Amino acid sequence: MATDSESNLQLEIGHVLFIDIVGYSKLLIDEQRIAHVLLGLSLLKKGDTAGAIAELQKTKTPDPGAWYQGFLGYAFAISGDRAKAGQALSELEELAKKQYVSPTAFATIYLGLGEKEKTLDWLKKGYEERDSACWYLKIDQIYNGVRNEPRFQAILKEVGLDK
Repeated sequence: MATDSESNLQLEIGHVLFIDIVGYSKLLIDEQRIAHVLLGLSLLKKGDTAGAIAELQKTKTPDPGAWYQGFLGYAFAISGDRAKAGQALSELEELAKKQYVSPTAFATIYLGLGEKEKTLDWLKKGYEERDSACWYLKIDQIYNGVRNEPRFQAILKEVGLDK
């Protein structure tokens, strides 16, 4: 028969193992989410907007992530579904009341909607907040629609990517 100290040790070991399993499960979910995002972005670049939307929608479960939502809103916008793009913006606004939301998530949706000024406003805000997504401004093809805009070039210069 196990002593109290042996029982407590077994419970502690069981607890640690449980925490490890839960943590590993969450890691797998995050990896799957990222895989869906990357596949969705690849499909967008390939021109398969419907396929991209299907993949990006999978990233919303079990909970939405802000930048995933930005890409999904962008995909809805370029597919012509302005209502769903608007819904994605509303969801981001609600999410922003509870947690940090990257300004580039908003910029991405506005870019898809063809609203260049709002896109540039949000990109500028991203720079001001030192958003890490700014490092991709020069190379990400998604910004081709505003790349030649003087305000975009000014943001690149501020970030230090003008050379």
